[in-house]
Amino acid sequence: MKKRYLITTLIVIACFLFLPLEANAKITGGVGLSYGTANHKYLGVDLDSNKQWSSGLWANLTHEDLLITSLYQRIVALGDSKIETDLMQIAANYRFYNEEFMQIYGGLGYQLFNTKIKHSALDDHLFSLTGHGFVGQVIMDIIITENLHAVTKITGNPWQSWFFSQDGYGTSNIDKSPAFSYGLGLHYDLVGDFAIDLGLLGGSYKVSSFDDKGESRNSHTGITLSISRKF
Repeated sequence: MKKRYLITTLIVIACFLFLPLEANAKITGGVGLSYGTANHKYLGVDLDSNKQWSSGLWANLTHEDLLITSLYQRIVALGDSKIETDLMQIAANYRFYNEEFMQIYGGLGYQLFNTKIKHSALDDHLFSLTGHGFVGQVIMDIIITENLHAVTKITGNPWQSWFFSQDGYGTSNIDKSPAFSYGLGLHYDLVGDFAIDLGLLGGSYKVSSFDDKGESRNSHTGITLSISRKF
């Protein structure tokens, strides 16, 4: 399922970047890096906080009041443990507020992320947690100057579905629980069609206890830098 959704997400991003569109449709694609701190609790065991880095690829399509966003992000914890996350998301948003210096979009999308964990506190036994489901999204764009914008994005799902997998055993008999993420940043238009973004990102999720496994939690914050281009 994860591979199929990853392929779908990357195809959508590629289509945004290379397919011909109507003259008034606008595409922006970008790549970014982030660095920050994460706190973990998996299967009832509290783990030490650690540093992590992530890389991402995204594309947005804007057509009149419609904004379609797509994202792939790879997150890797630094250190001896293995905590790796792949996140894919696609969403359609509608601009319901449009004034001279502010635009606000709201929409609905679908998200899938898979985290693989192998840690000495968990007997170095590899397992994975996969969260998926529909998400709500709000994007606010504040125009500071002609070239400088402040952008806020909040994405969340209070009833995320979960799947646990280890050594050929898997179960989805897990209570739904929340997951959300946010981004706060400044967007600056450079010369030509290029732009740079600098900001903060973060998020958290919870997986309820199931079978004989304890509760899992994750929260993270970081600084992100990305460069984008209009096509």
